[in-house]
Amino acid sequence: MKLIKRVFKFLVLGAFLDLLVKLFLINVANASKKPLKVVSLAPSLTEIVFALGSGSELVGVTTECNYPVDALRKGTIGSYAHPNLEKILALKPDLVLATEGNDSAVLVQLKRLGKDVLYTNAASVEQVGSEFLKIGKALGKSPIAEKWVSSFAKQLVNAALVNEKSEKKRALILLELDPTIGVGPQTWLGSLFKAAGFDNPLLNNPAPYPVLEKEVLLQMNPDWVFFEKRFAEKQVRKKLELKANVRLFAMDSDVFLRPGPRIAEAFGQLLSLPVLKKP
Repeated sequence: MKLIKRVFKFLVLGAFLDLLVKLFLINVANASKKPLKVVSLAPSLTEIVFALGSGSELVGVTTECNYPVDALRKGTIGSYAHPNLEKILALKPDLVLATEGNDSAVLVQLKRLGKDVLYTNAASVEQVGSEFLKIGKALGKSPIAEKWVSSFAKQLVNAALVNEKSEKKRALILLELDPTIGVGPQTWLGSLFKAAGFDNPLLNNPAPYPVLEKEVLLQMNPDWVFFEKRFAEKQVRKKLELKANVRLFAMDSDVFLRPGPRIAEAFGQLLSLPVLKKP
C-alpha cells in the first residue's frame, strides 16, 4: 500500500513539474515575441484590430479612422482612397491591412518592396466573418476572432428563424442622392439587409452600386428607404417622390457602412424595426 502511495505521489509530482515547465516555456515564448507593427488602410480594418485587442500594435491608420477613440491618437498615413506610400514605409510595418477601394498602385508597390500586405474584400456578411478570422490569425488573436464570429453567427441564425414568420419588406438602400446611388444585393451590405429579412428591389441589377434613374426609382415602390444621416428626410422624400406610407431610416454611416465588428450593431438595429407578421 505504501509503495502504491509513493508511486502515486511521484506521478502527481511529475505531472505538476511538467505543467510548470510548459507554463514557463509559454511565458518565455510570449515574452520573446516581438509585437507587430501594423498599418491599417481602412476604418473597418482599424476597428477589427482594436476589437481583437491589438490596438497597441497599430502604428498607422487613415484620416477616416475615428473609432474607437484611441484610433484618433494614431499617426495617419493619408486617406482611405489615397494612402501615402512614403508615410507607410517610414513606419516600417510588419503587416499592412488593405481592402477594396485602396489605391491599387500603392498596394503593388508595397508588395514589390517586400511588405506583407493582407488584402480583404468581403462581398457578404459571411465573408466579413472570414476576413475577421483571417486578420485574427495574422495578429495571433484567433480565439478572440472565433468568439466574435460565433456570436454574430448566432445572431444570423436567430434572425433567420424569426424571418420565417414575417412578411418580407422591400428596402431601398441609398449611398447618394445626386446622383442617386443604390446598394445591390450582391454586396456585403445588401446581404446584411437580406439576413435581417428585407428584400432588395435592385435584385435584377447586376451592378453592386448602380446609379438609379428617376424612372426606375418611381417603379420600385419600396416599403423602406435607408439613407445616410447627412441627408434630411424631406430631402429624400422630395428627391425620390415617395408615397406617404414609405418609411425612412437614417443610417449612421460609421456603423452601417463599415464591414467590421459594428455590423453586429447595425444588424441589431435592423432587427428592431417593425415588420408585418404572417397570418
